[in-house]
Amino acid sequence: MIVAFSASIWYLAIKLPDKLWLRPLKITYGIQYLLNYAFIRNHYLTLTFKANLMGRFKASFKYLFILIALPIIIFAIYTWVTLTWVYSSGERAGYVQKFSSKGYICKTWEGEIVLVSMPGTQAEKFNFTVKTEVVAKHVIESLGKRVRISYEEHKGIPSSCFGESAYFVNNIQVLEK
Repeated sequence: MIVAFSASIWYLAIKLPDKLWLRPLKITYGIQYLLNYAFIRNHYLTLTFKANLMGRFKASFKYLFILIALPIIIFAIYTWVTLTWVYSSGERAGYVQKFSSKGYICKTWEGEIVLVSMPGTQAEKFNFTVKTEVVAKHVIESLGKRVRISYEEHKGIPSSCFGESAYFVNNIQVLEK
């Protein structure tokens, strides 16, 4: 398109003038016009290319956000919901048999209580997790004693980083014999 346009301008600049003394002026004007047009066209193409690049960058950033950040946000919201929403809560009584801090990266307090309903029956084990250090200190003090624990069950926790068990103890009380 530029070649056809420049050829038509050149043709008009040479053939159109009626008088010979206007010919150098018209040729100079035509060349100057072509140079200006080429500069403006080149500058416009450069600006268009830069705008196009910015548009592509914005579009790719939007897709990158959708592919990476959005699943992370959804996972964080899901984790928050599972840790705050309580599926069930209750109390159990028995003897604290085992209690330890576990994990390579995420240290959690994990324990086991033996539930004995009647003498002579087989004991049932109840695994639990403790979130706070205060409750963990009370559990350590009550090892081997008959205790009553209050717990909350959180279903669907996505990782064992928050605890190996779905049962989180929030209170412990030593029972008298």
